Amino acid sequence: MDLFDGVLEKTKNLLSGVIPETGKMFSHYLGRDNEEYDYPVSRLRSTKTVQESEKKNHDRLLNLLNEPYSLVKSKPLFSTVKTAPYAERYSLSDMHDGDEFYVEDYFDSDIEKGSVLRKKDFDLWSSLGSFKLRSNGGLRFKKIRDKILPYGKVKHNIDDIYDFHRGSSPDGTFGKMLEEKYSAEPYRVKARWSTVPLGVIKNRNGKADFSEVEWNILE
Repeated sequence: MDLFDGVLEKTKNLLSGVIPETGKMFSHYLGRDNEEYDYPVSRLRSTKTVQESEKKNHDRLLNLLNEPYSLVKSKPLFSTVKTAPYAERYSLSDMHDGDEFYVEDYFDSDIEKGSVLRKKDFDLWSSLGSFKLRSNGGLRFKKIRDKILPYGKVKHNIDDIYDFHRGSSPDGTFGKMLEEKYSAEPYRVKARWSTVPLGVIKNRNGKADFSEVEWNILE
């Protein structure tokens, strides 16, 4: 073992003790194992970064209720059939007691490495850095008297490549050296989870108020 080998081994041990996910991912990289890495969803959702990004995408989906002609007549819950682009469209003002409408869309939350660091999510910052959270939702809304009940689910997805180039040096020299000297291999990092809405939406002067809606992870 040369001097650099020793430094590298100490680095892996230090990372695993202080920022565990970073240590695991770094070891996975050096282990020449390019199989996909499943980032633990519970660890992701415990960070302020992912909590805020998930909420942002939830709110954007629910806020489609306030967009004119964003709703279509409801289809079966969790149906995989896409809404026809020529389907007749409705607005919040068209909803009457007993009506049920449907909306589907996806939103991306682009997460920059600097933002992760400012939120002090250090393990996330050093393991994933910059990445994107995509939230794909199919929701239906049933009006009961003066309230609207949301149903459905939102599928969240993170898909990234770990190659140790970005953030190590401007030109990725360190990552390239690890790949040449230790046959380190980049690999795909992914995470998948779904959430469901719970609560009621109120129509306040023609605008949907979804402040009482909470989201639970679908086990």
